[in-house]
Amino acid sequence: MNTRGVPRRWVWLLFSTAVLLSSAHIWLRVRRQAVIQRPVPKWDRQTMSPPTGQANPREWQPVSPSVLAAPATVRSGWVRTESGAALAEARVCLLGTDVGSSKSACSLTDAAGRFTLDDEFDTSPILLASREGYVPASRRVGARSANDPIVLVLREGGVRITGTVQDALGGPIVGAWLSATETGGGYRAVAVSDAAGDFRLDVSHAVQIVVASAEGYSQQRLPVPAPAAGIAFVLAAASSVIGSVVALDSREPVANVEIHLRPMSSFSMAPPVERTRPDGTFSIQNLAPGAYVLQALSSHGRGEDRLIALGPAQVAGPVEITLRPAARLQGTIVVQGAPCPRGNVYVTGAVQASASSNDQGHVVLDGLPPGHYDVNVSCDGALPQIEPVDVELPSAARVWSLQSGLEVSGLALTPEGAPVVGATIEVTPSGERPDRAGTQCLTDDRGAFSCRGLVGGDYDCTVGPGLPPRSNSLHIMLTDRAQSGVLLHTHAEGAIHARLQGPRGLDLGALVVLARQEHGAPVSGELQGDVFVFEPVAIGSYEIVVESGTADPAHGQRVNVTRSGEVVETSLLVPKADVLSGRVVDDSGQGVPDAWVVATGTSAYGRASAPVMTGASGDFSLSGLMPGRYHLEASTGQGEVRLEDVSSDAKNVTMKLSTFGSLTGSLTDAVGDRVDDFVVTYEGSQSTGGQVMGSRGVWSLPWLPPGTYALSARARAGSCKQRVELSAGSSLQVALQLEPPRQR
Repeated sequence: MNTRGVPRRWVWLLFSTAVLLSSAHIWLRVRRQAVIQRPVPKWDRQTMSPPTGQANPREWQPVSPSVLAAPATVRSGWVRTESGAALAEARVCLLGTDVGSSKSACSLTDAAGRFTLDDEFDTSPILLASREGYVPASRRVGARSANDPIVLVLREGGVRITGTVQDALGGPIVGAWLSATETGGGYRAVAVSDAAGDFRLDVSHAVQIVVASAEGYSQQRLPVPAPAAGIAFVLAAASSVIGSVVALDSREPVANVEIHLRPMSSFSMAPPVERTRPDGTFSIQNLAPGAYVLQALSSHGRGEDRLIALGPAQVAGPVEITLRPAARLQGTIVVQGAPCPRGNVYVTGAVQASASSNDQGHVVLDGLPPGHYDVNVSCDGALPQIEPVDVELPSAARVWSLQSGLEVSGLALTPEGAPVVGATIEVTPSGERPDRAGTQCLTDDRGAFSCRGLVGGDYDCTVGPGLPPRSNSLHIMLTDRAQSGVLLHTHAEGAIHARLQGPRGLDLGALVVLARQEHGAPVSGELQGDVFVFEPVAIGSYEIVVESGTADPAHGQRVNVTRSGEVVETSLLVPKADVLSGRVVDDSGQGVPDAWVVATGTSAYGRASAPVMTGASGDFSLSGLMPGRYHLEASTGQGEVRLEDVSSDAKNVTMKLSTFGSLTGSLTDAVGDRVDDFVVTYEGSQSTGGQVMGSRGVWSLPWLPPGTYALSARARAGSCKQRVELSAGSSLQVALQLEPPRQR
């Protein structure tokens, strides 16, 4: 390898990365062979429980290979029910504070509900207890010197998430680490996949953010409404990006710069934000294959956006990003003098950016090029505010004082007069073209609500969320004072439970089951185990159908909800799952390996299947599809393709990849001089869009799918717009010239 002209630290970093990847590959091969040759497993990775007949659960603690060698502290205690009874065979784990980290120590409680664990963590770990049928409980434990017994109380009502973890070719991944957190944060459950790649998580009845990871693979994160079954995680061989950030003038390394990596495809997830080290370098690991936009932001600078294409197990870089002077816009959102903890600031100008407020109402937006911006400030329950701001170097902190506006308050009750708890109250402006915004709020445990942030005018109030509404619409008129005493009554409501019957093998995560009425919008069911639950639904007659993109009455089941509180049980016969197969090829007809392929139902309710990756010859196979029509999409770092209206049982489908092209060009001012610093925004005909920084009159947009693009350039000297047509695999040069700014 020729290293001439490459800084020594990059030679060393590349060498170290290669050694680490090689060592990890050898370790994985040895570990896989050891798993295959082991005749009797030492512990069950699915249940994280000891094999039958093993008396001491402490003998099977799964601890990651990176466990620390410091002396352990013994953590002991009991797991009990709310009534104080001992809970045997509950799983208790010590976990690190980083969600997704696989460092753990686990054990099962004995007949008396007692557990004992060795704590080998540097910092205060989290203690988590779970058991089937119970809501998990967790708490942070103190320093190692604290050995007081701990009591964890589990209450009944827990549900389960089950599924599989596979590699890109459909093979099971053994020992994958899974963690579930609720949307508010904090561990709710952990699990390890077994020899078949299967896992199960015991969680609370709520939307869980489930993260799957395995050594040598990219990480995948999915929102899962619990309970759920058949959740499929597909992990690809991990890639990485390395680079550095240097100052514009001095070329010195810049530390503590935020590095953002935004995937251009829905097949990949954005990794956590990294920061540059003291020597200005950064490294982003565990990335899935695909195209990404790399961005560097700090309180005093902004780097040019860089587009990165990654293949499986690839190290991209070193990438050098030049940090140009930029400003920080910061301020505090207050409503009637009190800080707003749920506010947002959205700015448009040379760039577009947004940020949310913290508990003290404080908002920070870094990396804004100096110039004029429109700042939109909002807060739940307050009137929004838009103000023009000239961002300069340096910029002063601001205070955005919002008015609470008018208020609508009242009660939401059932037909029997019971409070409707946790319902969404929707206040919508009346009229065809309202010139004002509506708002939403939630009812409390008394059914009371208070919706703020309104201006005078006519409104319609309903109990929601969504369509059809849960109540009749109540019309109100706001003048210059609040409206109180609003009384909303829900319709008489029941529930429908539709259990799936018939052949197994359907991808349940992509399945949509609807309850249709003769009039009104259909209701989508929530998957709980192998049952689709519709709750609440208004009294009436429904047809329960599996949505497949085609009108097939054979999949329907007629049910009637006749009285308030009734739960109607029904079964739903589903057909045998289809398999859709084909091949992804390039312009020359050669197979394209390592491309992501996904199928999405053609109807308005269609959901995406679990993605698969093409093999060495570009072949793919999507199994578990409900019979019907689908849109097929394939994406890789070199191009993408979409096929419309494909049958679920189609074979030998050929997907010809549209190779990415590129747009590059120049920007001059009104007299023909090159513009030093500017931003080019692009919006494509295929929902592709974004923005890049340019300097010294030059800009570049590589890796764009073919299509029509609307380009706009902004700088202090003015702005301009132009539309261009980009063909597959082409490189188009575009000359842009600014128009002088209009006088305000």
